[in-house]
Amino acid sequence: MARSKKKVPKKLKNARKASDTKDKKGKQKEKKKAYTRIRLTEHQEEKRGIAKYVVQNIIEDCMCIFLDAGSTVNQVGLTLFDDSTISGLTIMTNNMLVFNEFTERSAEMYERGNVLALTGGVYNQNHEALHGDTTVQALRSFNPLVVILGTSGLMLEDTGVNEGEHVERKGAFHHDVVGSEVMTKKAIASMRTKHRVIVCDYSKIGIWDASCFASIEELAKNTDRCTIVTSDVPSNSLASDKTEFNDQYRNMKTILKSMALKNVTLRRVNHDGKAI
Repeated sequence: MARSKKKVPKKLKNARKASDTKDKKGKQKEKKKAYTRIRLTEHQEEKRGIAKYVVQNIIEDCMCIFLDAGSTVNQVGLTLFDDSTISGLTIMTNNMLVFNEFTERSAEMYERGNVLALTGGVYNQNHEALHGDTTVQALRSFNPLVVILGTSGLMLEDTGVNEGEHVERKGAFHHDVVGSEVMTKKAIASMRTKHRVIVCDYSKIGIWDASCFASIEELAKNTDRCTIVTSDVPSNSLASDKTEFNDQYRNMKTILKSMALKNVTLRRVNHDGKAI
């Protein structure tokens, strides 16, 4: 004879659910955030300044543009959608945050003649992005005038040494090592375009990350112009942090000049989106 299951009192069920959200000391557990969600909360004023510069100085009516994944590129998308003076855009993206924002404002976007296409691909929650073979195929079928590219680090000087073996640590970096994701990033960095724009706030300058997806020479290929847009250091930063960034910025300008890459420009902007 089958035993009947004992019913768990509703109060006890609720108590168990509540305990799942608390640690051993009874304190409320903090929900873990994905990488991009964390980045969205950092250096917000700097990212808004970068986005204003890009939208006001680079993007024009009736352009076809590609928006990469990443928190700074996401801010470019938000600023672009807020600018009612720009219309007739054809946008492709693998950035799910940008896609979601566009769909929430679809009536307004279509009224302005803006159209957005999603690349398709495998969804990565950590980066809020699509990647993989399907994504790369979509990239190859698109011919953007402008590519807005994000990076988790940008370093032009090679200083890496590991156990007596030389390790190259220069170029544009990505916070992942998974093959399909790095492959997608490389494909975006090599898209044929009129203008490739690398956006990164001051905290990414002189920094490397998990994997390098492109050298500065590769970023300068397949494009008429390549612009690196970064931010100034916040006014309330430590003097040592300001000095360190200024040194990194000057060093980067010197390296770019020595490389004789005539189509590469470095721009530093303030919180209002004005070039400094």
